[in-house]
Amino acid sequence: MAELNNPKYLTFLGATGGFIDASGGGGWGPIVTPTLLATTEHEPRKIIGTVSAAEFIVAVCASIGFLANISRIDIDWSAVGGLALGGVLMAPVAAKLVSVVPRRPLGIAVATAIIVINGIRLLTT
Repeated sequence: MAELNNPKYLTFLGATGGFIDASGGGGWGPIVTPTLLATTEHEPRKIIGTVSAAEFIVAVCASIGFLANISRIDIDWSAVGGLALGGVLMAPVAAKLVSVVPRRPLGIAVATAIIVINGIRLLTT
């Protein structure tokens, strides 16, 4: 099992998640969270809190790059609003689930959801 204090492992995982997040429009959470859930013995709430704190820093850096190029990007602000609203509404629900659902079933559920959602997307494009 990996540990949250292994700098080489965490740097590699963070770089992978950050690259996928910045180049594909998302991926930090789907890459980093399930990996840590599956490879560490820490409580899910600690893992998710740690990932969320790091994700904030990644989001700030990505936003700086985005804002530097905003004049060249056509943004659907209604999509931004819908995504933000959905995230704000579901964040407290997810935080509660993380504190109640055991680590292994939570990791399996998250990984399954990611595989199913992306599998559907692959089949329909």
